[in-house]
Order: sequence, then C-alpha cells, then structure tokens
Amino acid sequence: MIYWLLQKEVADMISGCDLTGIKATKAADTTSSVAAFNDDVDKMMSASSGVATIKVHGVLVSERSFFSMFGFPETAYPSLVKAIELACHDEEVSSIELDINSPGGEFFGMFDAIDAINNAKKPVTAKVTMAASAAYGIASATQKIAMASRASMVGSIGVVHTTRVSDSVVSITSRNAPNKRPDVKTKEGVDMVKDHLDELHSLFAGEIATGRNTTIDKVNADFGRGSMLLSKEALHVGMVDAIIDNTGSAVAVKPVRNPNTAGGETMMNLNKLRAEHPDLYNEVMSLGQKKEQVRVTGHIKLGVASGDVELAHKSIAEGSSVEDVSASYMAAAMSKNNIDQSDSDANDIPPLTPTQDPSDKAIAEQVVAAVEQLTGVNINA
Repeated sequence: MIYWLLQKEVADMISGCDLTGIKATKAADTTSSVAAFNDDVDKMMSASSGVATIKVHGVLVSERSFFSMFGFPETAYPSLVKAIELACHDEEVSSIELDINSPGGEFFGMFDAIDAINNAKKPVTAKVTMAASAAYGIASATQKIAMASRASMVGSIGVVHTTRVSDSVVSITSRNAPNKRPDVKTKEGVDMVKDHLDELHSLFAGEIATGRNTTIDKVNADFGRGSMLLSKEALHVGMVDAIIDNTGSAVAVKPVRNPNTAGGETMMNLNKLRAEHPDLYNEVMSLGQKKEQVRVTGHIKLGVASGDVELAHKSIAEGSSVEDVSASYMAAAMSKNNIDQSDSDANDIPPLTPTQDPSDKAIAEQVVAAVEQLTGVNINA
C-alpha cells in the first residue's frame, strides 16, 4: 500500500492511469537499475564556488518508477540521500543547496532524506520554486528556505490514500482481523482509515515542526491546512525564511521564530552555530572550557585553604560557583585551628599566613580575600 504526500493534481493524474504493465516491466528491469541510480546522482548534482547544488525535481519516489516513462521528472529518495552523502565527503564543498521544484511524492522515503539532511556535516539550505507535501517536508529539514520568486509555492501538508469503491468487489477478512480491510462505504470504515492517516500525518507534521522550530499545532493551524501558499504568505506564517528578488538576492528575510521564547527571537542552537559559524562556535566552546577551568581551580584552592576539600569536591560535582558556597568556605575556615601555609598556591591566591590574631574573624578575613581575588567580587561591598 502506497501513501502519498503529493499535490492533488498529480495524484489525480496518477490515479487515472493504468500502470499495471508498466510496473511489471520496470520490476523486471533489474540489470540497469544500479547504473540508472548512479546516473541519477550524477545528473542531479553540480558544484560551483564551494556550493554543491542538488536538484530535487519532479515526483519523489522510493525507487525509479513509471513517471519518467510518461515524461514526468522524478527524484528517487535513495539518489537524493546518496547525493547529500557525496557532497558531505567532497573536500571542495563547503555547503549544500537543494534546488526544489516538486509536487511531493511517496510518504516513507521522505524520512530517509530528512535523516540525511539532519546528519549532514555541512550546512544544507533550500531554494524553492515549488515544494508541495513531501518536498516541503524535505525543505523544512534544511537550515534555511529561500523562495525562488514571489510566485513560488509551498504547502500541501497532509497524507492521502486513494481507494476505488466498487459494488462488485467484496472483501472478507478473517474474524480476528476485522480492521484489515475497512469498508470505506461505511462511516466506520472511513473513520478507521482516517485514524490511520492521522497517525501518519502526526509523523509528517512532527518532522516539519522540528525542522521549522515550531509546534505541531502551529503547523496544523497556520501552514496552509493542506493548501499551497505563495511566497509572501508562507514567509508571514513562518514556513520559509526569505524570498529571492529579481537580482538574485534574498530579501524580506524572516527569522525562524522560537515558540519557547516570549519575544520570538531567532533560535540558535549549538548544531546550527557550529554549521553556520564554526569560528564563533570554537571561540564559545573555548570560553566555556576556560570558565569551567577557573571554577574548578577556585574550588580546589579554597577547599585546601579552608580545610574542607570534601566541600570543594561536592561543589565541583554539583556545578556550584565559588560565589554560591563562599559562606560555607568561610565557615569551614573559622572552625579550623591551624592553617597550613604550604596548602595554598602562592602564585595565584594570597596564602592564609599565620597571624598574631588566631581568632575566627582573622581566619575568615583571609578566606574572604582569597575568594575576592579569585572571583573579582567584592564580598564586603
């Protein structure tokens, strides 16, 4: 059984064709299938100035099919996956752009293509002339969607199953499998099919919501409800990020909105930062490592100086800052009778030296000075 994520006009054209003989012929033609598969990848991919452009044109299918025999362009999901993998392994390629002009296609192969995009080690973007149904599902997995013109379209989000009804055909199922052949001539049978389609739709809408950094409810409510949207409206509701003008420049850029932030700011995560701004990502990671090193070192030194190394170990494990437990270090120091100068690092913090006044107050003042020097915070201010 084939479920389609396909624009209605194309689905209607398919349903009106007698494809029995063609399918049998294609199924028997196994010798040339591997060569044709490799030829597909070569034809759909090109590279220039470090950008690999991969064409995603025509009906999306799980394997080479009858569409090309009728003059319809098609893209096989395995060919798309292979092209993305090859681009990722090409040292001369720094980014990947999917050139999408497709009415959609089969349901299940779409998820392999989405996984290939998500697992790509290089940035993947999409330029869209038309991305309907499964094609939009693929586009939504990319980091940025730019519409090729103001007349470009996206949408048709939904799952379709077409069943022919004939009074001369009767399906009888075994008693323990009443749901195997729902009778779509009855309300109960239609409801049973819709329940299954709703489950598939949830998977589909969930992938789009993840890719567009939004919620399934927003996808279902605002992303066309099964219809196609022109560029301007698609940009307005957050389905795409930009529209390319007649000079070839991306204009009217709309940031992807993060539903988890009150102001709707642009969402940036580590994976996106690493892909789009690798130098900044490395700098941020380096700063984080240095900050953590300072935190751990501070706890160790104050733990030794105050005589409470166990407190230092606990604070490090729990992620506590030095400021959070400075009072505990001071309390530990005040309960300590003798201060061992050799336990302090004379190069980094003032040693807790013996004093003529061995009172708790004097010891505490030395620990406060050490905390202030390590953290830059004036505790007594």
